[in-house]
Amino acid sequence: MHRLWCGDKCCDCEKPCSLDESLPCNPDCPELGLNGERDSEACKTCDANIMNKVCKIINGKFAWLLEVDGQRVPFQGGCYADYFEKHYSELGYKVERITEED
Repeated sequence: MHRLWCGDKCCDCEKPCSLDESLPCNPDCPELGLNGERDSEACKTCDANIMNKVCKIINGKFAWLLEVDGQRVPFQGGCYADYFEKHYSELGYKVERITEED
C-alpha cells in the first residue's frame, strides 16, 4: 500500500483523490510498494499494471493515427499528437511516434 494512502477503502470513496488518479491501480492495493512501485510478481500480471502497454502515434500520409489498447483512432493535427504522447506517457505507457514513409 502506498505510504500516502489515507486509509479509507478506495472503492468506498465518492470522489477519487489525486493519489488514486495518479496511479493505474488503487493506493490500497496490498501489492503496491510504499512509494507506488509496481514491481511485485502479482503486479506483473495485474490488469491495472500498464507498465508494459504501448501507445503508437503514427504520422500517416493523410492523417495521424492513435493505436492504443486495441483501438485505432484517426485524428488531424500534430498538436493532438503531442497531447496524446504526454497523456499516455504520464499513464505509464511506452509511447512510440512513427512517421510512415511513402
